[in-house]
Formats: sequence, C-alpha cells, structure tokens
Amino acid sequence: MTNIGKLAFCNCTGLKKVVLNEGLVSVEKYAFQECHTLESITLPSTVTNINENAFTFCRSLKKVVLNEGLEKIGCNTFGGCESLESITLPSSLVEIGKYGFNMCTNLREVVCIGLPKFAHNTFSGCPTRITFPNLSSRLEDIIQAGQVNVQNKIQRYINQDIVWRRGGAISIPMDAEETRSRDEWNTLKQRFGQIVKWI
Repeated sequence: MTNIGKLAFCNCTGLKKVVLNEGLVSVEKYAFQECHTLESITLPSTVTNINENAFTFCRSLKKVVLNEGLEKIGCNTFGGCESLESITLPSSLVEIGKYGFNMCTNLREVVCIGLPKFAHNTFSGCPTRITFPNLSSRLEDIIQAGQVNVQNKIQRYINQDIVWRRGGAISIPMDAEETRSRDEWNTLKQRFGQIVKWI
C-alpha cells in the first residue's frame, strides 16, 4: 500500500493499534480522525506527507513515532490528541501546518531534530516547550572551540522567549493560552533566525 485515502478509518472508535507498511507514502485527510481508542502509531520512513486532520481527536493517542523521511505535517493533523505528552520531529521535516498540534493539552515537550517551519498557532493550546538538540550541540562545539564572540552575541538574544543555559538545550516555551500576537511571533522568529545564522 502506498496511500491511505481520505476518511479511510475515520470514526473507527474501537481501533487501538495500526501497523503501517514500508512503502507507504501519504496519509490523506481525516484518515484516522476520531479513532478515540487508537493508542500508538509509527509512520515508516517512506511516508513523506501527513495531510490535514489525519489524526484529529485521537484522544487516546499517547505514542507517535515519526521517522526520518517525513517532510510535511498538515493543518490540524494531530489536533485534539489530548493524551500525547511528547513528540520528536525528524530532521527531514520541512513544514508543520497551522494548528498542527492544536489543543494537545498534555503535550509537554517537542524535540525538533531539524528546523521545520511552523506558525505561531501550530501548538495552540499546548503547554509545551520546543527544544533543538542539534542546534544546542553545535553551539557547544562552537564554545569549546573558543569562539566566545558567537556565545556573547547569542546570550544577548536570549530572553523569556528563547531559553538557553550553558550545557542545556536551546528551547522556545509555548504558552498554552497563546498570548503572543502575530507581531510578537514574527519578532521571535527573527531573533531565533539570527541565532541560527550565528551558529
């Protein structure tokens, strides 16, 4: 199978487990929407695209494994997955649509291996922080190499919106109440983008 079509398993409220084959490329809109008892999903490395609302309101979904190869997560894909507590986003991921993880009310940590694009409302309603371990490792290497000027520049950009302490991860805390305005979000993106350039 290369594609799971639109609405394929929508409202299969007794579905607890799904095993997806290598060779699968795309999960279409609403494919698993409102599968309330689905507890875990592992997407094979061949999947490049998860379309909008594919897993919306999978309220028991606790474990999601996204392998390298995934490039896009659509709008509201994991919206309302209230049992999801953490997720790791692969380095191949390029983009997450707006409200991609909307109202994942227990999502505490998002680990970004790469640097995907996402909007200020991608994690709306999530009391989470987004960490960038590869970026942090690169910064530690720069400091170890004695490039103090880079460290000093970055520390001037660190504030309550971008958090970093020596030996720790660079992270962005996301407010569950989404109090940032679009202008504030754009400022944050610019500051973070500058840090990335320096690193």
